[in-house]
Amino acid sequence: MNQEEIKFQIRSIDILAFSLKNSGTIIPENTPFRFETKIEHRINSAEKTIMVISSFNIFCEETKNDMGNAEISCVYHIENIQQFMDESGKFVLPSPLVTMFNSISISTCRGVLFTLFRGTPLHSVILPIINPQDFSNTNI
Repeated sequence: MNQEEIKFQIRSIDILAFSLKNSGTIIPENTPFRFETKIEHRINSAEKTIMVISSFNIFCEETKNDMGNAEISCVYHIENIQQFMDESGKFVLPSPLVTMFNSISISTCRGVLFTLFRGTPLHSVILPIINPQDFSNTNI
């Protein structure tokens, strides 16, 4: 199956968790930050959805402080989800489609995080470019 054959749309974008930790220190401009990123996929075949949950832990590289975390879900409605079920009923999404859902979700999360960081000490921190192929579909 190729990517053109999938019929999907974004159903929802939700902030599942968000917290910032104030270390009490001023963070200088251009301070490097590190994001630990995890992606999990959850399937609901009855509702024809795949939920992509992206989790981020944010660290200040200079101070090594844990600055906060966020968990954001992007839910996609897949009209033809049954064609991704194997004979035993297990959901099998081809790697190019997993990469596509990861890419859309990561980009969406970048914008959500940018909005969440406004007015905080992390206001200049932007989620870096991440290769969506670095995340497998082991949680599907």
